[in-house]
Amino acid sequence: MPERLSLATVATCAALAAVVFGGAYALAHEEPAKPAPAPASPTAVRLERDPVGELRKVSPLPALVVPPPRPEPAEPEPVLEEEPVVSTPVPEAPAPTPAPTPTPTPAPKPEQPAPPKPPVTFDDSG
Repeated sequence: MPERLSLATVATCAALAAVVFGGAYALAHEEPAKPAPAPASPTAVRLERDPVGELRKVSPLPALVVPPPRPEPAEPEPVLEEEPVVSTPVPEAPAPTPAPTPTPTPAPKPEQPAPPKPPVTFDDSG
C-alpha cells in the first residue's frame, strides 16, 4: 500500500462521507430540506452624530479656465536678410626691429699637443 494517498482518493472519500452524512440527516428528520431564507437587506449603520452612508452636499467641479486662442497675425512681416558686415581686420605688422650686429667669433686656439705620458712598467719584484 502506498504511503501517500493521491488527491483523487482523498476527494472521493470526502464525497462519499458527505453523501452518507446527508442521507443519515434526511432519515433522522424525515422531511425534505428547506430552501435557505433570502438574505435580508443590510441595515444602515448609524453613529451617534454622523450616519454612515448619508451623502453630504457635493460642490460641483470648478469650471476649467481655458485661455482664448491667440489671434493670428494679419500679415506676416517679411524677414529681411541682411548680409552681415564683416570688417576685414588690418594685419598688424610688427615694427621692423634692427637686426643685431653679428658678434665676431673668436678664432680657434691652436691645439697644444698633450704632454707625453710616462711609459707603463710592471714591477714584478714584489
